[in-house]
Amino acid sequence: MKKEKFSYTRVSCFQTCKWQYYLKYVKKYKVDRNDNTKLAAKGVAFHEVAEKYSPEFSIDQLTEMMEERAAALFVDPKEYDYREAASRLKWFMDEFAGKSGLSMKREHWVNGTFAGEPVCGALDVMLSGPDEVKIVDFKSGKSAGTDSYRDQLALYAALIGQEMRWNYEETAKKVRCYIFFPLAEIKNKSLNGEERAMEALKEIFFTEEQLVGSIAKFESTIEAIKATDWTKIKSNSAEISFVCSFCQFAGLPESLNKDCFCSTTYNQGVKAPRSVKVYKDPTR
Repeated sequence: MKKEKFSYTRVSCFQTCKWQYYLKYVKKYKVDRNDNTKLAAKGVAFHEVAEKYSPEFSIDQLTEMMEERAAALFVDPKEYDYREAASRLKWFMDEFAGKSGLSMKREHWVNGTFAGEPVCGALDVMLSGPDEVKIVDFKSGKSAGTDSYRDQLALYAALIGQEMRWNYEETAKKVRCYIFFPLAEIKNKSLNGEERAMEALKEIFFTEEQLVGSIAKFESTIEAIKATDWTKIKSNSAEISFVCSFCQFAGLPESLNKDCFCSTTYNQGVKAPRSVKVYKDPTR
């Protein structure tokens, strides 16, 4: 039987809420709902347009595409400055990536092995040459802070290092990691459009020791997942945190599906709408 792959998203889900991990990755439930997905959907609208990007697209065209996709995902496009996001995207694709002299791949998957388990990572953009790789992850947050993404980018860098057969020292030197924030607020209001786009691109630097440390944490969590007795994980195992605001299982009542009942959020007053549908995800 083919092993399921671990990813940063999967491992961080376990770290944040074991009950959500159990429902999503062990029981393989999926929920169709649009009441608590705005934070994620606003980014999906940007990502989907970025995937289709062509230099022929104008800023006006990109803006219209993002706003139409946001509306289709039940997000009011006027709540977010998609024109600014379109302007930053055009600079990023045409200038930063287009003039890098490196080969560009979008939505590129990298694969490797950690803790004896298959691991994968999805790169929004990878720019590569024989001895240099730049990876860029798009984030739709309001703030352009990078600290919370350090371990994620470290994993992606290590996966590339495995594929390139570089050791950690070589990987730390040859793989450059960036976060691009198309929707983040830029505090310096005096900057022009290109300067704001440049300010929205943040590089994350790693030493060899930091890279090794991040991977050690990732492998330790995989071992913890493998050692978990899932019969002891119950609905009241959930922990209230910021992720509840966009968790697909938040507020699900026992009457809808007794297996997916999240007593923690439900008892805190979070109530899922009656239109929610729960089913087993055939892709997992």
